[in-house]
Amino acid sequence: MLTEDIDFGPQDSNDYWPHFSQWQKYPPSAYYLGFFAAITIETDDVIIDLNGFEIRQKEEFYLVQRFFNVIELNDRVFIQNNGVSPLNYQKTDEPVKGFKAGEIVKPSNIVIKNGSLGRSSHAGIHGNGITGLVVEEVHIHDFEVAGIHCNGCKDVIVRSTEVGPAAKNVPVIATFSNARFIDFFAKTLIPFGFQREKMPMRESLLALFDSSITFSDRPSQPVTLKQVFDRLSRAIDLFRNKVQPMDPSDISLLQEAENIFGNPSGLTDGSVIYGIFFNRLGLPETDENFNGAGRETQNIVLENINVHDLHINPIEVAALMTEEGAFMQGPARDLLRIYDITTDNMRSLENSFYKGNFLADAYFALWKLSNDFYRIRVFDSECGNFGSNATFPMNLKLYPSYNEKTCAQMGTWSDSLLSGRDVTMLQKRYFGGLQLSQGLFDWATTEGVGLDTLLSSPSSADSLRNGGRHRLVCGHDTMFHPMQGSVGIKLVEASNVRINNAEVSNLLNIGDFSNWVCRHKWQAQPSSEEIRAYTADINSGQTAMVRGFKLVRTDRVQFTNVHVHSLVSEEGSVVGFDIVGDTNDRTDHSDDVGVSFKDVSVQTLSAPNEAEAVKSTGTPIDASLGINVGVPDEIQANLRNPRVILNYQNVNAGPFTTYTNQTSLDLLMKVTSIDTEEKVRAFRGEIMGFFSVHYGLRFEANANNKYSLLESIPVLDKNGYDTDSVISGLFAVQNDVMKYHGSSLCLSDARGESSKCTSAGVYPLHDFGFLFIPGASGYILHGAFGKDQGQLITQGSLIATGIYSFEGFNLPGTMLDGSNLEIKYYGECPLDYRPVKTATLGGLYISCAVESDIFGKGISTGGFLHRFNDDFSQQVVSGYPTMIFDDYVHNPKPITARTNYQDYLIPSIQHNHIRISYVADGTFKSLLSAIEALPFIKAQHYTNEAVLEYFKFRTSLQTEEKILAFRKKFLTRLRNDFHIDIINPDAYDEIPLDGVIDLGGGSHITGYVVNEDANQRVLTLQNEPSGPTTVFPSASFLHEGGFRLVVGRAGLNTVDGRSPFGTTIQEGIYVMENGDSTMTSDVEMAFHSLALVDLNSWSTSVIYNHVEHPEYGEGRVVAAQPMPLVDNDGIHLKISGSLVFGNF
Repeated sequence: MLTEDIDFGPQDSNDYWPHFSQWQKYPPSAYYLGFFAAITIETDDVIIDLNGFEIRQKEEFYLVQRFFNVIELNDRVFIQNNGVSPLNYQKTDEPVKGFKAGEIVKPSNIVIKNGSLGRSSHAGIHGNGITGLVVEEVHIHDFEVAGIHCNGCKDVIVRSTEVGPAAKNVPVIATFSNARFIDFFAKTLIPFGFQREKMPMRESLLALFDSSITFSDRPSQPVTLKQVFDRLSRAIDLFRNKVQPMDPSDISLLQEAENIFGNPSGLTDGSVIYGIFFNRLGLPETDENFNGAGRETQNIVLENINVHDLHINPIEVAALMTEEGAFMQGPARDLLRIYDITTDNMRSLENSFYKGNFLADAYFALWKLSNDFYRIRVFDSECGNFGSNATFPMNLKLYPSYNEKTCAQMGTWSDSLLSGRDVTMLQKRYFGGLQLSQGLFDWATTEGVGLDTLLSSPSSADSLRNGGRHRLVCGHDTMFHPMQGSVGIKLVEASNVRINNAEVSNLLNIGDFSNWVCRHKWQAQPSSEEIRAYTADINSGQTAMVRGFKLVRTDRVQFTNVHVHSLVSEEGSVVGFDIVGDTNDRTDHSDDVGVSFKDVSVQTLSAPNEAEAVKSTGTPIDASLGINVGVPDEIQANLRNPRVILNYQNVNAGPFTTYTNQTSLDLLMKVTSIDTEEKVRAFRGEIMGFFSVHYGLRFEANANNKYSLLESIPVLDKNGYDTDSVISGLFAVQNDVMKYHGSSLCLSDARGESSKCTSAGVYPLHDFGFLFIPGASGYILHGAFGKDQGQLITQGSLIATGIYSFEGFNLPGTMLDGSNLEIKYYGECPLDYRPVKTATLGGLYISCAVESDIFGKGISTGGFLHRFNDDFSQQVVSGYPTMIFDDYVHNPKPITARTNYQDYLIPSIQHNHIRISYVADGTFKSLLSAIEALPFIKAQHYTNEAVLEYFKFRTSLQTEEKILAFRKKFLTRLRNDFHIDIINPDAYDEIPLDGVIDLGGGSHITGYVVNEDANQRVLTLQNEPSGPTTVFPSASFLHEGGFRLVVGRAGLNTVDGRSPFGTTIQEGIYVMENGDSTMTSDVEMAFHSLALVDLNSWSTSVIYNHVEHPEYGEGRVVAAQPMPLVDNDGIHLKISGSLVFGNF
């Protein structure tokens, strides 16, 4: 019985680790990674009376021991052959000489009652194989993984118990635990063991800490392994002390530690959080065949239970795995987070070089130590150490130097008495589960080696099997736990379960739906091999999910008076009851009688994807008594507003003009974080890697170092021959001509709500980069863009890639404090200027991938219009691109540069009175696209009778007479403005309004309505400078319908001459939801084309329309429509445009 509250923090004098002298009391089979519980139960018939008091982790102990349950129902955490390597034993193993691991103790008849279990880095109560457990009148809170978690438990009663809230002040993410364990191995466990080895081996082993290692990003700075481990320890100490250091190197190291360890959200970043979890014995769901529910988990009663406030921010981790399934990991199964340690955030692979930090360096130093250790202590051989090394020559006959010898014949045993299990125990004792490959080590320690060398297929299957190729794998957290999100109560293979008088409420998941790198595809060059991420679990993709109850292959589960409500996912889906049956449809057990409900309600589900009360596969449900279901709050994920909307523009300014000289280089280094020539060269290397992977450009060896930053670099063709195409020297946009500037920036939460915006204004923009300039002979583009068949880019087109730096964005309460906002951009489509005769216009567009240390990865799209005088001698340019970011950045890194070099331009920069930005980024479930033939693909427009429905349902044109008059106005415009002389507007009155006017040669006129699957919707309303910028409510559709002319295969004479197949002219009515100045009422706006819409060589078009708003008056629509992406999921649009009013 407790008599006081307990803040548990044992042996703080030893940094909370058990002393080696206490291994008999705290056996290494259980305590090798620290004190894992405040109470362990190691005998039968135990009553723990909390007596109204609480047990919790001491605050400092909570920070450093990230692997802790308040009460462990056994003598250790894991059963035999389960768990992380340093705690994964067979019963006959000796983790330390003289101490056998033995079998796990599985007590029976345990009672825990009358009090609280508080702060814990894992669970309140955890156990394995318990028979007879009662938890009564207990409040479990401030946990990070589960309130109650019991594997293979029988005869359980949980009564009058509250579980929640989960921890909301978690001080670190999982990387701190990773660092802490590596530090413990490197500074304590390994030296302690080496000291106890026999002479002279002892001296040789201890001397290994003085061996040197060089990292690829610091090739001229060799360091000893000890120095690497010392730096890791220092970073941990600085972070723990929370005292601002004085030494400059410590200041930098502390900032690095805060970036790597910090947890701004305060929520757990692991794969899942449970309120209550009853699992079968062993790994959840995956380590043995299913032979019927209830064999290990049965007879469970949950009564008068309240599970609430389980909030989570799960982070999906991209990792590397060899072909045999070996993950690249540290000693405690901590995955090496490959995305975080590449120079270009894996944009190109080819130029994705190692970008070290104190933690990543320590992984590789520890691996080198392990390899050197095996040579001295076990077996001196080139074949690999077979413990930490995931690479070895599998077929030695492929290597002439081996002379067809076996590994056993090629090395020297240091200790011939070691058995195979002895070697395994040495690995566990000294290096735990550490496992890296030689290729990965070479990537991190050899200058100029790109990540593509690891992810591309080698030439032989033997090289595959010996670790020669790695796969990028997602769908898990840093400990390789599959992503599951927030789950109130979960049952796996349980039978005879009664849940009475229970409430599950206020579950929240704010996690990102998916990591960018887990969705991306690359094409390696010159092989053209497609590289993408895989998932180790077919049920992955659940990162952002929330479920009130999750049942997996359960039988005889009764829910009575159970209420589920207030479940929210910011980016994923929500399910009240998620019930998964035996999908193998087994017939060798007959007790599958399913799940029954009585007086059950599911209310207030909110998700941007799907929100379902009950989802069932393979398990019978007795629904005769029904479930009371409320209306879910479900906003389709791709209709919510993105996290970041950045509008930028130039209005009635000069054309795109650049300069390349020392001034451009000096200015780049002043206004961005690329502040040295070495960094500029590295940035050019990233861009060259992007050009190589995305477009298939090839360069001579070492070209980036050979040519100065202001020189052009020759481009080779796919076969390595010279061409007349080049990569330009560093350019800067001449902004006193172009007057490029940011105009507004809005931030929203993950649900597209709670928006904050800067005022509309002028935020001057610096634009630097490198251009791909095709020569007179043109160039065949391959890579991800041109594929194997290639696409010709001709002289006059360009591809731009570079970096923006915006001055002056300031948004109180955010990271935008007036410092320069730095955003890299990567041109995903060539720039193609197209002069047209209509209204003396020329069209240009941008379609870029963008990337920011603050906002993550996104896209930038928009149209530019060039107006000419009559002889085409002068240009006035207006452009309205929009950047959209919808990435979750865990620990954003602000840029510290703050400049005002372009303030002098602000008075001369023009602006609109009103700018409304819109997008159409939906997906059509079709693979028959016509994306390379028509500017508006067939799935994008409904035709014929759809137009009548649209006009009568959404617009003021309620009668056929009004619709006929509207069509005649369009016909008149085609004849008078677009010079289509074959049209007589009065000749088609008898053609039905839902019919087709055939003009011959395939050209025709018909009604159309934009398919709502296009997700065409407005995003922001930007007033004139100093006025407000406002985000529209999510899913504010911009409906569109009217009449269109589409030119047939024979072409058609128009104002632009003979217009080609697919050219389109439109006139219609927009209906903008929430489109009035107060954003409360829909508005109707008539529009018509001012220019022909046709495709360029890259199946991209620019839209230019006249529009009339009832409040804002006459305006223009300027939009870019890049070629849609087509994959197995359908056709994906990425249209971005603006409606501008006043000074257009």
